Amino acid sequence: KYAVRNGASWLIETVASSGPFAARTSLAVDAQGNPRISYHRADLGELKFAVKHGTTWTIETLANTPFDASPSLVLDTQGNPRISYFDGDLKYVSAAVELASPSPGDTWPVGASRTVSWDGTGSVNLSMSVDGGYSWDLLASGLNGGSHRLIVPHTPTRFAQLKLERAVPYSVSATGGLFSIETSVSL
Repeated sequence: KYAVRNGASWLIETVASSGPFAARTSLAVDAQGNPRISYHRADLGELKFAVKHGTTWTIETLANTPFDASPSLVLDTQGNPRISYFDGDLKYVSAAVELASPSPGDTWPVGASRTVSWDGTGSVNLSMSVDGGYSWDLLASGLNGGSHRLIVPHTPTRFAQLKLERAVPYSVSATGGLFSIETSVSL
């Protein structure tokens, strides 16, 4: 159930029905006021996620787990759900795109072939900054599959960063620090 106070009374609605559920749920509200709930469906052994848009609830299954998953839900700054839960081990699931490489402190030689990798699904755009994130230049758009091979541009800097952006649902991820692009010849 989901309840919201409307003036002097409470409006209560059923999010999901039929079957026993674990007693633990986790609730977050996005910037538009839409409630999001993570919960464990005990009879099916499933970790679930529900979101309300307008008057409609959309429910998806995130993982199968026989344990009382005890989910904990937060929304990141773009509104992407991030959930920790128990499945015999402590686990984490996210709907965001997350840049995995390059790492802060890496050095890329000009003209070398390097792979940018990320976690998450959906079409993303890849941009680069050579001034520590103050300005960005688009390198590639419409990328899918979690990795992209590129030729390092001739822009030597100690202040390089990469950024991924996904439009729907919106998510952005940038390198956690700076990396360097260097030429092999000193003039």
